[in-house]
Amino acid sequence: MSVSEDAPSAPQLARLVRAVQDLSRARALPDVEHIVSAAARDLADADGATFVLRDGDQTHGWSMTNASAVVIEDVRVDDRVPQDLYLPASVRSLVMVPIRPEEPLGAISTYWAEQIRPTPAIVELVRALADSTAIAIEHVRLLADLERRVAERTKALSRRLAQLRVCARERRLLAREAMHAEERERTLLSEVIHDDALQYVLAARQELADAAKGRADALDRAGSDLDAAHRSLRTLVAELSPVSLQSSSLGELIAAVVQTYTDGRDFAVETQLADGIRPVHGQFLVRATRELLANVAKHTRARNVTVILEQVDDTLDLSVVDDGAGFDLEDLPRALRAGSVGLASLRSRAEGLGGALVVQSSRAGTHVTVRVPAAE
Repeated sequence: MSVSEDAPSAPQLARLVRAVQDLSRARALPDVEHIVSAAARDLADADGATFVLRDGDQTHGWSMTNASAVVIEDVRVDDRVPQDLYLPASVRSLVMVPIRPEEPLGAISTYWAEQIRPTPAIVELVRALADSTAIAIEHVRLLADLERRVAERTKALSRRLAQLRVCARERRLLAREAMHAEERERTLLSEVIHDDALQYVLAARQELADAAKGRADALDRAGSDLDAAHRSLRTLVAELSPVSLQSSSLGELIAAVVQTYTDGRDFAVETQLADGIRPVHGQFLVRATRELLANVAKHTRARNVTVILEQVDDTLDLSVVDDGAGFDLEDLPRALRAGSVGLASLRSRAEGLGGALVVQSSRAGTHVTVRVPAAE
């Protein structure tokens, strides 16, 4: 029994053309599968058709494995097909054609419930459909890859744009801060003198008044207060004077800042300061020490603080570690937008010197490291 003449009929050719047109518009593999299965069934006047894609290195079926079309009139007597797979499905005859003969992408199978002898015309029609299917699959895959690349590129550009917006916002805030730098410096000097040296001088004056009333031990206390005021002012002069910076090691300068700034605070301070480090970028690191300790005093409720100075290869690391409440690092951009520019300013200045600011924070405390080159 035959289901077609040796040459394709006009309706078959028209159906093939329509299938090729539909395949050219396909945008996804499920669309290709639907178009191919329906077209193969119509072209061969078959009871059904299947569309199978190659799964990596795995091939499915004789046609895909051997990269060749196969015509099977009776699956019951042909060892090229697994009979236990086709007999329960009421398949008696079938035609299998690979999708692309070189390294097949898959295979198209058309089948009949009754035994027939498929003509060469049917095989050629299904083969032509398979050739168009190979092009459609490549097109769909290229389109999917292009869409993936576009999506990734768009996502990357969006992230970059968001970063640029944050940078622009930071620059505006830091530029505004720079415009008020002189005022801030004056305020800082005023606070340092008022909170440290002046308080010790006032205390010494009171002790001297007590000494004038005959309290002998008041003179000793006045001497201690004046010594503390002297240390505070000496540290302040060291911060402001390049000569002082050059005449002391960096560890000595930072130790003086720690001593004068943390006297009378609610937290204990331990220092781990490497010896003999030249005061490279000394003014910046000394001020960074004061600013980081100020942050601890204002925000962390810490009980213990460690100040560390070390040279790691070609960099100097100044770290302030506390056991306070910590904070969410994601809050930093919001704090910056709200006008809190302390850490952002430190980071900007560190990066301007070729270094970096590294911040780690959790419920166990905060670890801030200011990193600068060890050489000018």
